Amino acid sequence: MAPVVIFICALAIVAFVVPAVIAHGRRDDAVWLEAATTLGLGFQPSGFLQRCRISGSMADLEITLDTFTRGSGKNRRTYTRLHVMFPVALDLGLRLSRNGFVSGVAKLFEAQDVELSAREFESSIIVKGSDPSRAKDFLTMARRARIYRLLSNFSETTIDDQGIQWRQLGVMKDAGEMARIIRRFQAVAWYLIADRKGDQLLTEAIVAADLGHPGEALNLLDDRVVDDAGAVPQDVEKDIVRGHLLYLAGRDRESQAAFSAATAKAPEDPEAARWSERLFQGEPPGPNDAKSPPSSEGGETFVTTEELYATVFRDEGTTFEANRRFERHFSGKRVSWEGKLDKVESCDVDFVFNQRDACKAIFTVMQTDSVPFGSREVLAVVQLPGEAVETLGSHVGESVRFSGRLFKIDSFLRNVYVDAGVMVKS
Repeated sequence: MAPVVIFICALAIVAFVVPAVIAHGRRDDAVWLEAATTLGLGFQPSGFLQRCRISGSMADLEITLDTFTRGSGKNRRTYTRLHVMFPVALDLGLRLSRNGFVSGVAKLFEAQDVELSAREFESSIIVKGSDPSRAKDFLTMARRARIYRLLSNFSETTIDDQGIQWRQLGVMKDAGEMARIIRRFQAVAWYLIADRKGDQLLTEAIVAADLGHPGEALNLLDDRVVDDAGAVPQDVEKDIVRGHLLYLAGRDRESQAAFSAATAKAPEDPEAARWSERLFQGEPPGPNDAKSPPSSEGGETFVTTEELYATVFRDEGTTFEANRRFERHFSGKRVSWEGKLDKVESCDVDFVFNQRDACKAIFTVMQTDSVPFGSREVLAVVQLPGEAVETLGSHVGESVRFSGRLFKIDSFLRNVYVDAGVMVKS
């Protein structure tokens, strides 16, 4: 009797469970087919012993999106997995990943830690390479920005000589999201496999902004460049950098448009979305609610560089949140800082301060590790009276003290802008 019961139960499972599994697989197939059709890629439907799969070529890059399962029983987990493979290996012995993410794929043997000490990656990004010198040359400012932001948005990602790999728990069930994510990874990979003209301009723009010349940086980004390939991927990072530069200049509508363009290309990017929403709503700066009073000198209250950076540029959150912290705690507060005078110049109309016939002085005021590109010098860009150009010209390279009022921050590169500046005699 028992064998008969077992046989009947088996038939019931076949009759009810198997059709349900097949129906579920067909629903997944329909979603994945839609994504594949949108991207012009091939599609393999699921079968008795195989899952559905998307694969094909986009701009010389081989794309594969599939699933895999690990564990068994209650510990069984299914993941969606994306591989974007380079047409030719980079031959750098390179591996980049988020700190704390260990992948069993593409293990790198005989690799060294690549020490990036100036304007490079922060400690949350692990960089390894068999030839650290060549790896540094490869990681231009534009590539660092793209890689850092990709790994920030998609933590379980590794980049090596062969390509980019990413995984996510669960089977993806949104065709639009699948297409956007594949395009995002394909775009970053496209900029890694060759030196693109647009990327060269992005690198030059980031360097110019980092040296205290955001107006020059914006002009570089606004140059119309015909790149060296027919199908240029959507450039999220260019929109992000433009948005930050325009916000520095107080051009909020244009800044919002740039962040909105980035959001349309990468809806999964929290930085772009929050900036766009805030600027669209015209949200004013928050109230000044600093938790601790700034330091005092000679009866007057001042903010120190350490206090500013500890509050504003701590490692938590995005550039959006850094700006919010600055505007709530420090905007308009007084500073009295000392720094090495790097450059002094006269301005007909300054890009950030919008002040005519003024002097702009650039000082190195501290070193910090808490930046997206690693340990680097922090600049204070200070607006001074026009006549200060002649006074300061002979003091370039020297330590000079100045006071002023905190005006804005460049939350992308973490430089500080100070207006109403005056020189303080030692």
